[in-house]
Amino acid sequence: MKEKTISIAQLHECIYDGTKKLKPDIGDVFFINIKQIGHIPGMVAGVRIDKSENKTFLIYIYNEILKSKEEIPVLDKYNLLFSPLNVLRNNWSKGLGFEHRFSLPKEKIDVFQDHCFYSKLHNPPRYHNQNGESCEPFEPLVDNVWNNITTICIKILKKIDDTDIKN
Repeated sequence: MKEKTISIAQLHECIYDGTKKLKPDIGDVFFINIKQIGHIPGMVAGVRIDKSENKTFLIYIYNEILKSKEEIPVLDKYNLLFSPLNVLRNNWSKGLGFEHRFSLPKEKIDVFQDHCFYSKLHNPPRYHNQNGESCEPFEPLVDNVWNNITTICIKILKKIDDTDIKN
């Protein structure tokens, strides 16, 4: 199968309906809306303060593609499209961003009890749990890099549509 290629500008034209949310919180469910693909659900699984005092959000992107915004996603933590990701609040922006859909009640939130964070900047990589304690690697592994809507959409398109992005 031949790989498809699109530019970053073309990718940005495909992402729509982001909504501004000033205070994302655990259990907030959002959609990533990509034309010709559909609506990919995600959820805030955790909130962290990193070493430089930035508030980051641990998100799950689910291995589901909804054709309608009225569909209710399954939100199964064992059915993620890829490993959990770290993002900043600016990904909930009007237009090019996540579309907040609803917030789950606390008793309905299903996330892993712990996550293993690592950094590729260190050789060998250093691993720590969500309390910042050193540990041996375990699943789910979370790269400490900050992701944005563009890098997430690139991962989604590569994974589900075999599309490559050129500069």
